[in-house]
Amino acid sequence: MEIYYIDPNQPDNSGDGISPETAKKNWSAVTWGAGHTYLGKGGAVANESITPTADSVVIGSYGTGRHVLDGVSTLQHGVNLSNRSNCIVRDLLVRNFIDHGVYVAAAAANVSGHRIFDVRVEDVDNVGFMFEGNATYGVSSCETRGCHALRAGQAGFHHRDNVVDVSHFHGTADTCANKDGGHGFSSHPKRNAAGTWTLVGGNVYSTPIVGGYDPAVVVKPGGVRLTHTPAAGTNPSANCFNVVGGVVYGNFNGDNPNGQGWYFTNGKCKNLRYIGCVARRNLAYQPYPYHEGHGFACDDGTDNCWFIGCLSYENEGVGFNVNAGWYNTFIGCVAYLNADPDAGIGFNFNGQFNKAYHCVALANAMSGFQGNNTTSNEVKNSISANNTLYGLNFNGPGCTTDKVCTFGNGSGATSGGQIITNHITSDPQFTNPAALDFSVQSPALLNTGAAIDLEMYGINGGHIRRAGAHIGAIDLPGKSSSIQW
Repeated sequence: MEIYYIDPNQPDNSGDGISPETAKKNWSAVTWGAGHTYLGKGGAVANESITPTADSVVIGSYGTGRHVLDGVSTLQHGVNLSNRSNCIVRDLLVRNFIDHGVYVAAAAANVSGHRIFDVRVEDVDNVGFMFEGNATYGVSSCETRGCHALRAGQAGFHHRDNVVDVSHFHGTADTCANKDGGHGFSSHPKRNAAGTWTLVGGNVYSTPIVGGYDPAVVVKPGGVRLTHTPAAGTNPSANCFNVVGGVVYGNFNGDNPNGQGWYFTNGKCKNLRYIGCVARRNLAYQPYPYHEGHGFACDDGTDNCWFIGCLSYENEGVGFNVNAGWYNTFIGCVAYLNADPDAGIGFNFNGQFNKAYHCVALANAMSGFQGNNTTSNEVKNSISANNTLYGLNFNGPGCTTDKVCTFGNGSGATSGGQIITNHITSDPQFTNPAALDFSVQSPALLNTGAAIDLEMYGINGGHIRRAGAHIGAIDLPGKSSSIQW
């Protein structure tokens, strides 16, 4: 296996590339081979894209500092790993591309096994790190570690259509969606609105698919879904659907689906993992209805994802938003100062069977934990404090909150129809957010079990520490004080 060197400061491509002294000038001049390593000179700027034509290659930097890829606001992608697998990309600075910084797409083949380490993407027009499948091919078993997206036009990290088993460790999405709005970390399977549903017999309605792939999920706002039953032909049973000849047949169990907002999604995004990631100051763009500026967004058919020790703050939208997703789990996450007066919720569960354990929602512009028309969501051993509206606000059957401490929320501790057990309130209320003095609430907080060790997940500047019976402090970025008790 060979190591090849690229140095944009070389006069030409006459070197053989096998030493720094004989480096190639351009990435476009290298010959790609499986198993080889390709290194760009640290600190040197290449006005190029990197598009490997072989699997299992390593791309990185040599010397001092990161190698820089600069698209000079004319080139499309920084590193394009489409239709490739098992590549390693590390130690690069990628900036000024008109589409994505790092692009992982399964356009004509399944893609898997990419590992991206310590790559920084700045000032791209679309997405910092983009993972995208389609109706036929998918992206799976990829990961990023220590990667950062700054001022990406639509999203920092994004997953679209048939993306599974992708993990992000200690990544940051900062001031993203600054061009067209979007989110910090997001997943969004292709979405098509259903047309008019026509009753074809019994409780079965049909509607043609227009301009999109066959749906993997048929869903309406609130996360209610039909189950796909391929063997049913044009006569699915109650609460099921099937696709035959470009037409969706759905059995709505006696309900008329028209006017209820049903839509389709292609290729669920699922089994995504976010460990110790930070989303901050991400922006909304109101003319685009789905670019609300959330820190973390699980849209439509996003299921079975894990968020552990993540921090989401000062976003214009929701800190952690689940829109029609199922079975997503949040452990030890913190959402605070998410500021939009119409969308600044700490944790928003508009899907079903989602769970938040040992989480903190603090000083958000709406409620701390919220869900509308949802079922079977759960919040446990958590804190919701000093949010403008409610500490807990779930409207839907079977939603439960257990051992949640609420105080200082502007509209009260709870609202909605959730099942509340072991609810803990604390007086006097949290009256001085600038000082972040939780000392008067310490007994109640101890009883929630909400204090956990987030430092183990690598959160810098946003963690709750606990050693045995001793609780230390919570340190939140942008605040001069710690919460002590």
